Amino acid sequence: MNPKILKNLYAHLKVLLVEDDEVANYLSLNALESCGITNVHVTQNGKEAINFLEQEKITPDIILLDLNMPIMGGLEFLQKCHERDTCIESRIFILTSSIRPEDKIKAREFDNVKDYLEKPLTDEKVENILSNF
Repeated sequence: MNPKILKNLYAHLKVLLVEDDEVANYLSLNALESCGITNVHVTQNGKEAINFLEQEKITPDIILLDLNMPIMGGLEFLQKCHERDTCIESRIFILTSSIRPEDKIKAREFDNVKDYLEKPLTDEKVENILSNF
């Protein structure tokens, strides 16, 4: 799709990126920006993400979630969100390097987990995410 059209179509979307790796964050932010998404908040782990959601009282349209992080990992974040209805309206996309089948099965138990993507986030993967809107 034409990059100018993408930038106009998706500029309003709010994204929460939950990722502890700086290189992965850099690549993810570049891919999102190339598709017109600039309203992105980054947290380093699930606990920071929960705190952000509860303090800011916002509902991200998209949550990009790593599974393996210190303090609170992605699966625990999903459980806390489910218990508190914190991100019930958000579309969650697991973005991870984990190849463990049990991680994928566990993540898919949550209704708002829409896909399980392998790192790194690319323009093509962002476009696939945006096809959900």
